[in-house]
Amino acid sequence: MSGFIANGTTTPAAAPYPITNDGWWPDLDGEAVRAALRLDASISDTRLEVALVNAILSVNDELSAYKDAQLANGHANLAAVPGPLIQNTKRPVHHYRRAVYCT
Repeated sequence: MSGFIANGTTTPAAAPYPITNDGWWPDLDGEAVRAALRLDASISDTRLEVALVNAILSVNDELSAYKDAQLANGHANLAAVPGPLIQNTKRPVHHYRRAVYCT
């Protein structure tokens, strides 16, 4: 009898390189995304990059008016937008990351 084991394990993925953004929105760390979304090596680094770039493009488009307003208020990047610090990261950055991750 041949043995296919459906609950086998996978090897951890190699840490993908950073996903760079437009300079105003924060860059993303592929390894942090993998950890937050519990993605293992069954999702290749290339597939993760494609999905993240698509998500960034979509979220950045949706938030373009917000970015323009913050630039007009003198905020050089999202991290400069006022907000409380949570885990040493400003609230707007947390919201942005979550929007991208969920997309």
